Amino acid sequence: MEQTRRFSSITEQVYDQLHRDIMHATLAPGQRMTIRKLAEMYEVSTMPIREALHKLSSEGLVKYDRRGLTVNALTEEEIKQIYEARMRLESLLLVWASDRATAEDIDKLEQLVHDMDLHSKNDRARWMESNYHFHMGMYQLAGSERLLNMIRSLYTSIEPYLFMIETTQDVVDASQNEHHLIVDALKSHDHARLDQLIRSHLQDAADTVLNADSSAGAEKQNETGM
Repeated sequence: MEQTRRFSSITEQVYDQLHRDIMHATLAPGQRMTIRKLAEMYEVSTMPIREALHKLSSEGLVKYDRRGLTVNALTEEEIKQIYEARMRLESLLLVWASDRATAEDIDKLEQLVHDMDLHSKNDRARWMESNYHFHMGMYQLAGSERLLNMIRSLYTSIEPYLFMIETTQDVVDASQNEHHLIVDALKSHDHARLDQLIRSHLQDAADTVLNADSSAGAEKQNETGM
């Protein structure tokens, strides 16, 4: 029994690390790697690697066979579709959130944006993490767990591409300004303004992803263990 619990714990740790490395594009979209190479990287046997890959495969993050993994990559058309779906869903949930948000809710969102202002200057990873919590925090106020989970899934599929992009400070500052404007529109219950802001905000993000130099992804893709 103790040995089973230890194996389960190792598998969970390997899954968490693999998931983090995929989300942060350490293992980039399209990259291939053998199970043996992964076992060497994470300093474990191949068994917990296989268990973790099975779970990641069921979540749609990797393709997995006897030889190893291929990190799932999105086509340009899929990226466009994901952002179009996000615009529709996030606009709807923002409108619902604006009708339900309390003064305390708004205060928490304003504090998150303030924290993001600080992280945006010197800690891009923390800024991106706070950005995720800010957006999901707003949509959670809408009161629809089902739609929130759909948005989380769409965001997760795009996140590796965001980490691959060398974002300039000007782009981050513009994004932060939009975050402040969105909170102001939430506070004033301005539905039309919220729709316009979130669509513009996400279109800017989509354009950044689509126009990003693909060389970083190609370079990582060639670093295979096959």
